[in-house]
Amino acid sequence: DFESAISLAKSEQFDVIVGFGGGSCIDFAKALSICSTHRKDVWEFVNLSNRPPAFIDRDKVLPIISVPTTAGTGSEVTPYSVVINNETLQEGTIKDLSIVPKVAIVDPGLMRALPKDWTAITGIDAFSHALESFFNKTRRNEYSDMICVEAMKSIFHYLPRAFDDGNDLKARSGVAYGATLAGMAISIAGTTVGHALAHPTDARVGTPHGVSVGFYLLPVLKHTIPFEWERFSTIADIFGEKGNLTGEDLSWKGVENIETFLSSFNQPRKLSDYNVSKETLTVIVDDALKYMFRPIKQHPKLFHYEELLEIVNEAY
Repeated sequence: DFESAISLAKSEQFDVIVGFGGGSCIDFAKALSICSTHRKDVWEFVNLSNRPPAFIDRDKVLPIISVPTTAGTGSEVTPYSVVINNETLQEGTIKDLSIVPKVAIVDPGLMRALPKDWTAITGIDAFSHALESFFNKTRRNEYSDMICVEAMKSIFHYLPRAFDDGNDLKARSGVAYGATLAGMAISIAGTTVGHALAHPTDARVGTPHGVSVGFYLLPVLKHTIPFEWERFSTIADIFGEKGNLTGEDLSWKGVENIETFLSSFNQPRKLSDYNVSKETLTVIVDDALKYMFRPIKQHPKLFHYEELLEIVNEAY
């Protein structure tokens, strides 16, 4: 499909590309905006941790208008385009400011027909964007922290309502608002270990991205809190009643509330739900360390092979 789109884009003088749909559609539009004006294969522009991407001439890239019909990836406001290489079984990301959409039309009315499952799957991805960006020790700043907290608060409050009633426009608006903020957050701070494991899982297992992210969210968090409880305790009260809890106890209460939040959507929560073999777990960790090690290094706790394997086993 992508090769056909490139041929079409090169056949005429198009002025703009519109990405209409979910994150994959918008990412497709972004990659097309580059490849329609460059000669190299799309995979060469992917920014893997273990090799530099091909040069992108920003003056040649076609402008993009993004119209999301899901509230999840935040692709409507990011410099990212996720690409899967079916030959190498890798999933990586093009990262360049030239593909940030010039206009983002976020209309929650377009999301009312989104099925319950996909409302949850995309919403969990957005929540993870905000949470991981909040923990990114290398690139976070006060502005990104503020966006992350607001995004998590909005998604945590409104996603269950949107899941229960897709026609609840206020709920759809709240989730869309949170997802777009979360997209801004990953543009500034970026994701960490959860997504470093999720991308190889997407490519190897074929799970929807939001599902893969959901596998690792809690295991990563549980392994992180002992090393970053003070940071997490500052936002834990948005996930439940603060009461008399303080310090690390408050952080663990926040984890408990997130677990309850994720459980409310009746989604597959384990890799084993997708008949993944135990042998695949080591492959996922190997892949992450091979070409996704940059976000791993940005996490508050630097997880090594055995620790990553423990996290993946807990997600199994």
